[in-house]
Amino acid sequence: MPSLMTQFWNKMRPTKETLSERLLREQIRQLEVRRENEEAALKAQLLQTWNSMKPLALLKSSVKDLSDSRDLQSSLVQTASSMLVSFLARRYFYRSANPLKKIMGTLFQYGANRSLADHAGLIRDLITVAVNKVAEAMKR
Repeated sequence: MPSLMTQFWNKMRPTKETLSERLLREQIRQLEVRRENEEAALKAQLLQTWNSMKPLALLKSSVKDLSDSRDLQSSLVQTASSMLVSFLARRYFYRSANPLKKIMGTLFQYGANRSLADHAGLIRDLITVAVNKVAEAMKR
């Protein structure tokens, strides 16, 4: 008859079958944890994508891109300023049948566009400040 100690060791010593079962269970547990982590990451990415596609988010990102791009700001300011000057010149000078007023309108338009071109950096900086303030207000 085996001793008490031998019986204890036989019960405590894992057999090959139980060892492989334990390894298999451990691998299954690790795969389940990995799957849960990947699902959580996928859900977070989906939520972020969903939120970025909302119209307000698209508008915010457009304003942010506009406030970050110096070249785009410069050309946009130049174009908008020229269009505004042309509009004002047509509105106040070209409607008249008086040729003197039309000449004054042309001179005004030329002088204003020239002045805008000379001070484009200052105007761009002022508009940049305004766009940044709008972007900050939209973040809130």
